[in-house]
Amino acid sequence: MSKTPRAAKVTVERPGFIPGQFTLRLDTANSPLAARNFARLAEAGFFDGLEIHRMVPGFVVQDGDPQGDGKGGPGYMIRDEITPSLFLAGTLGMASSGKDTAGSQWFITLTPQFHLNGRYTPFGHVVQNLPGVVSLLLPGDRVVRIEVYEGDGTEELPPPESL
Repeated sequence: MSKTPRAAKVTVERPGFIPGQFTLRLDTANSPLAARNFARLAEAGFFDGLEIHRMVPGFVVQDGDPQGDGKGGPGYMIRDEITPSLFLAGTLGMASSGKDTAGSQWFITLTPQFHLNGRYTPFGHVVQNLPGVVSLLLPGDRVVRIEVYEGDGTEELPPPESL
């Protein structure tokens, strides 16, 4: 993956509601391995249809587990990329169960979580719809699709009625 700005548009759904979208800016400069891993999994459709398996109000929302119990992954692990980036509200991070055990599970912090600094890999952040979509996600909501593209996440999203 190049060092040019990379972004992702995430479409999520909940039965009975209009699908929602949010955008992510991937940090290809400071966390190239995690950003590339996420992008490759998204491009392969790995995340399509997965349920949000964890949401702790005021803390994180988490996805990327094909088992749905917080223990699944893609069948491989990647090394940690500890950077000076801080876990602020909207930071995209790699979930892991110890040193160099990340794979496919990712989380978004809902508020600043400084105790995660230096322990987990931050590899991007929410650009659009942290309040309004990300903060309203619940366990059982589904990721419809994650589309990775060249951009910075500020590109206009379609109105909800057209999704």
